[in-house]
Amino acid sequence: MNSSIVTEVNHLQNINEVAFALIQYARSLEPESDYVPENDRFVLRPANFVTFSVRWKKANNITVSLRGNPNEFEKLPELLIQQDQNGYSLFRFEQVNQLFAAASYIRRAHELFERGRQRRQTTPLTVER
Repeated sequence: MNSSIVTEVNHLQNINEVAFALIQYARSLEPESDYVPENDRFVLRPANFVTFSVRWKKANNITVSLRGNPNEFEKLPELLIQQDQNGYSLFRFEQVNQLFAAASYIRRAHELFERGRQRRQTTPLTVER
């Protein structure tokens, strides 16, 4: 794993261990990929379904950009997902209790990546029985 992303995550207060788990989780979905620093973010290449921007100097969070539009993700109340650049969404990971939602969004982004850019956009729906 790229050591510079590890260094950046280690600067985070209170969420660094969980944030590190998230970057490892995303990489586990594409084990042949690794994080490449590009401008102010780390892009998982060549897969490119997730990027992490570590903000420790002022905000103490990680802004995560994901493949897929917000309507393609099941909304989880503890973590707001919103529109990013064309075809991507983002969220800001700030608290440990957002771990489940963050991992769920990352997993869904990987599913969308595997379906390709020409996929039919669908909205996930959880049904309880």
